[in-house]
Amino acid sequence: MLRNNKVIKTSVIDEGQINRKLLAYESVKMVGIYFSGTGNSKYAVELFCKEYDNESRTYSIEDTEALTAVTEADLIVFAYSVQFSTVPKILRDYITDHNGLWKNKKVFIIATMGLFSGDGSGMLGHLLQCCGAEVIGGLHLKMPDSIADEKALKRPLEKNSELVKQAKQKINESVKRLKAGKPTQDFPSSIGMHSPKQAKERQIMNQMAELQKQLDELKKQEN
Repeated sequence: MLRNNKVIKTSVIDEGQINRKLLAYESVKMVGIYFSGTGNSKYAVELFCKEYDNESRTYSIEDTEALTAVTEADLIVFAYSVQFSTVPKILRDYITDHNGLWKNKKVFIIATMGLFSGDGSGMLGHLLQCCGAEVIGGLHLKMPDSIADEKALKRPLEKNSELVKQAKQKINESVKRLKAGKPTQDFPSSIGMHSPKQAKERQIMNQMAELQKQLDELKKQEN
């Protein structure tokens, strides 16, 4: 390019390269897989996947089409309810029974809980890593609990509605972060960095901290 009789170097925009990058982003196929007893995890993963891509599909682990969908997916979003601070056995068995499916798959984990998460998403993350998956992020969501005979878990309808509203906001924000290449990292740093013993110790510490927080909330309510 000439300007004032001088040669000025200009950068050339490779439109083909830009288009290829956009095409690669748009062609990422997301699939949601969930285990849900009360509907909390089903709601969470359906909303997450819809916000990311309106055409993405979600499947229960009981759906026979789920395994086929996983083989064709680039990104898998797992959602489940934390039970006793860990992954439900039915979901652990599902992962191990089909361990070859997860190799080289990118995985995002959503863990729902009524009281505390412990290391729910971290536990599944470790299991999936052992199967060769790349765990890119995790999200913990407090939702209405299905256990109604425990005082600590009894909440009025208004409180449960507020929990769902907050969860929706967290999901929307998490999807934005994922699209920006900065997925939410709610799981502890034990993913891929600590031994099983250290991960267990971290899990116990997380449980104690969340229990203390719950006790503080109960004291405030009594006062």
